[in-house]
Amino acid sequence: MVRDFDPRPVPLAVIETCIAAVGTAPSGGNHQPWRFVIVGDPATKRSMRVAAEEEEQFLRRPVRSGVAFRPQAARYRREQAVS
Repeated sequence: MVRDFDPRPVPLAVIETCIAAVGTAPSGGNHQPWRFVIVGDPATKRSMRVAAEEEEQFLRRPVRSGVAFRPQAARYRREQAVS
């Protein structure tokens, strides 16, 4: 668990080296289906944190309703991931 963060920014070259290394990690079918995004803007990071915390709260709620599946939306996302 991280207890404290160093306030100094990490040089972009270090971040790019790390992403190049983890981008070659094994995956199912060796597809490496991930995308990496570097976010430096404080306002964007703040909004991402708020969204992540809201999702965490949502996931902790007891299940009280069903889930609707839209095949068209899933197909669209699958096509976007391939491109």
